[in-house]
Amino acid sequence: MRLPKSFELMGSRWTVEEVSQLSSLGECHRDILTIKIRKELKPAVKETTFYHELFHAMLFTVGLTDHNEEKVDLMGALLHQFVKSVK
Repeated sequence: MRLPKSFELMGSRWTVEEVSQLSSLGECHRDILTIKIRKELKPAVKETTFYHELFHAMLFTVGLTDHNEEKVDLMGALLHQFVKSVK
């Protein structure tokens, strides 16, 4: 999977950046509508990280700011599985 450069959620344009030497696997910045993914990750890890951060972006978009990381992991994984299974 190639990561998108940008996407839209409820009329807001989010950007996706692959960043070298990011301290975590990925980050979601609601204030600048940007998802950052560590560039050096293996493709499979990069994909799962993107969907995790995408789910954070979705929660921020609907006004939810208190994110449970276990639930975000689970929902991001389910979203990833859904997208990969669509024929």
